[in-house]
Amino acid sequence: GAVTVNGLKENGTITLSANTGGVDLSGISLSGLAHVQDNTGTAPVTVSGNTINGSLYCTGDTPAPGDGGTVNIVAGVATGQCAGLAKR
Repeated sequence: GAVTVNGLKENGTITLSANTGGVDLSGISLSGLAHVQDNTGTAPVTVSGNTINGSLYCTGDTPAPGDGGTVNIVAGVATGQCAGLAKR
């Protein structure tokens, strides 16, 4: 099934990997790294409205992640498929 992470406040790293039912990572506050990788299927991968005081890394997701019109604030580097989903 789908993985939904909304409103999480975390000091550390979050990794969402190898899900086939969709991913929704929205509205989190993270003091660490966010990895969204190798999620495949027909359901969307959404990375939106997050505040990440580390880096955001997305790779191998099919379909590629979208932000639903709500960009992410990333203090570190946003790379891979999420490079265009972040501002500083």
